Amino acid sequence: EQTLPLLPSFKQITSTDYKATLASLDFLHKADEVANEVNLWVERKTNDLIKELLPPRSVDSKTCLVFANALYFKGEWDSKFDVSKTKDYDFHLLDGSSVKVPFMISNKRQLVDDFNGFKVLHLPYKTVYYTPTFVFLEGK
Repeated sequence: EQTLPLLPSFKQITSTDYKATLASLDFLHKADEVANEVNLWVERKTNDLIKELLPPRSVDSKTCLVFANALYFKGEWDSKFDVSKTKDYDFHLLDGSSVKVPFMISNKRQLVDDFNGFKVLHLPYKTVYYTPTFVFLEGK
């Protein structure tokens, strides 16, 4: 928010240590326009992969600060999924509703940890540096 004073030391650290750009925007009077501006920035920085970081009404006149970052990672699975086996299944949302989304399917043996009430799946990328971990609740 334009009215929020930022310390010079904060501006310096943001610029030098994080190589980030600060923008002083008018949330007080133009919150929707600011959200659109942030979303356009994210869309450009992610080559159109992320189009909406801030959904409608996620910022308003009470918003004083938004930290936004864009990270594009193109990893290759260690064990590729067969695209022809992808199927649409229900994905359950927090509000209890569900939407159909494409699920990658594999019959290959995967590293799964079983816990009381949930499972954890590790699907490594070809590089050993990153392994996404997925947590699944039992039931939905």
